[in-house]
Amino acid sequence: MSIQQISAGRMMRRARQNNVDPSIFVKGAWVSTILALIIVLPLAGVILAVNSLTGNIILAAVAGFALHAVTLAFIGRISDILTAVVE
Repeated sequence: MSIQQISAGRMMRRARQNNVDPSIFVKGAWVSTILALIIVLPLAGVILAVNSLTGNIILAAVAGFALHAVTLAFIGRISDILTAVVE
């Protein structure tokens, strides 16, 4: 059994066949990219800042995890806002 690889070209051909607007994929890519940045950049910043200030990597990891959990708690709302802005 082989795993089927889906390329961007194949996705676009299927979208055209099913009369799906290709701009949906572009909007989805932008929203996904912005969401990834919203999740990762504050986490990395908090870990680096707390580690630099305290010298304690465990405390930095706990603070980063806490911020990450809060961010993930609101990710649905953030996604809805980004989707509305991109449209």
